[in-house]
Amino acid sequence: MTGIEDELRAALHADADRIRQDGLRPPATFPATRSPGSRRRLTTLVTVAAAAATALVVLGVHLLMSPPARDATPLTVTFTSRTSNVAPTKATITLPVPEVHGTNMKTDQRVSKAIRQQLTEEADVFRNRITSVPGTETRGLSAKVTVGETVTWGHYLSVRFDTSADTGDEHPVNESDVLTFDTRTGAAITLGDMFTDLDKVGDTVRAAMLASRPAGTFHDWHDLETVTLNPSEAGITKPPSCYPTPAGLRCRIDQGQLTPFDYGWIDATVPWKHLTHVLRPGVHG
Repeated sequence: MTGIEDELRAALHADADRIRQDGLRPPATFPATRSPGSRRRLTTLVTVAAAAATALVVLGVHLLMSPPARDATPLTVTFTSRTSNVAPTKATITLPVPEVHGTNMKTDQRVSKAIRQQLTEEADVFRNRITSVPGTETRGLSAKVTVGETVTWGHYLSVRFDTSADTGDEHPVNESDVLTFDTRTGAAITLGDMFTDLDKVGDTVRAAMLASRPAGTFHDWHDLETVTLNPSEAGITKPPSCYPTPAGLRCRIDQGQLTPFDYGWIDATVPWKHLTHVLRPGVHG
């Protein structure tokens, strides 16, 4: 067991103890007997408090009469699906078709364009895989991309795409990819935009995956050594799909990438309290 895993689990136990302790309050104490001088000071304090209360009432009326502050542009995405042939083979692919709902045309267009580009890349990957396998021109292979989750955290909207593809191998390909957007601008957001140190975030994510593993999934820390959040690093595994959720940073490793296929996807969510020290200024829910 590594120091990082020890620290993560110790922090979780400490937080649980802190929550239990926060439910307790010290007993009320009674005020000491006041002298005449104390009464005069009390009268002065009461007068000051009354004036402050009047000011607060005036401020409250002003706030009620003032127009409310404008929130971030509301933005949602819905999907339908469409199946098409993958020329020149007999394979088919089913893709979600996005429809962006917002109040700013430029923002909506940026989000729609990024999603469609991602789905086009998914189709290209499937086409390249099956055209490299002999005999696929006469076989009915297929792929389906579905929307696994859409989630909002603060002014961030994330869409996770899950791909299942029959490429002629023993097991189908089950992969996930995610896009995260700033709903105020429609700009695509990377983990590097959210965190100051991806190496530290990666350490915490690996510890969370090790701690939440199904029985027998990972033997020890070394099984996760190749997992990196930095897409520029040439590693054995592709970076997990990570995105912000209200509960924390959720990360998913593709099925069969590190473990036997029967184990399925490996998921872990790191609570934000373990990541606040590496969040960039302005990144919050």
